Amino acid sequence: MLNMAQASPYPAKVAKSQPAITRTARVALVPTEDGDSPRPGLGLLEHASEHAMRVREVLRGFGYEPYVDLDSDDVNHLELVEEAVASQDVDVLIVHIVGHGELADGSSEKLYVLNSAGQRLRRPVTSWITDIEDAREQRPLTLFILDVCYAGEAAVTSWHARMDVTKRRSWVLAATGPGRKAFGYRLSRAVVAVLQKYVSREIRFDPSVRYIPRTTVYREIERTVNALIEEDRGLPHLGSPT
Repeated sequence: MLNMAQASPYPAKVAKSQPAITRTARVALVPTEDGDSPRPGLGLLEHASEHAMRVREVLRGFGYEPYVDLDSDDVNHLELVEEAVASQDVDVLIVHIVGHGELADGSSEKLYVLNSAGQRLRRPVTSWITDIEDAREQRPLTLFILDVCYAGEAAVTSWHARMDVTKRRSWVLAATGPGRKAFGYRLSRAVVAVLQKYVSREIRFDPSVRYIPRTTVYREIERTVNALIEEDRGLPHLGSPT
């Protein structure tokens, strides 16, 4: 499932309260008519839509609104993402994907997201980052929240890691390290848990500043993911690997 949201012009920080033009799109891996996964060997993510909806709702508390609202799986996911990252009337975009990811065969090891039919989108995740960073035209400042297996492959692209952080227009929050599988929708659950704490003021911040620093938010999310892993340790994995 895919969420995309747009808002105020600083993805390096999280707006505490800011009216925004935000959008979200949902893409869920769904069962076939007989209740099986759409591809042999691919686990069915029965709760992907539920967790994507929770992320979307918690973002509303920070002034984000859906980029587009989809109630059908009859959509070209690649075109949807590429339209959003190329939008010139969006300042800030959050692309949240909870679903299946797999690495390309061979030496490239590029990360591909799978659609609801269990097929790879035609272009890898890194191509979306390249489109944003290489564009001469206006592009939204974009945060990719990738709750998929092998998400870390997109987060450790060497050329992107070498970029001056102040000049970046895209960031990746990955569910796993490179080459590792993701379980239990932990990243999505952690994002919701942490942002809800900010909304309820359970996590305190300086009220005189307009934005919560991204590094602070990322650190809290990482801590929460690690706590979820500890909770799950020794227990059956919560859901199929993504």
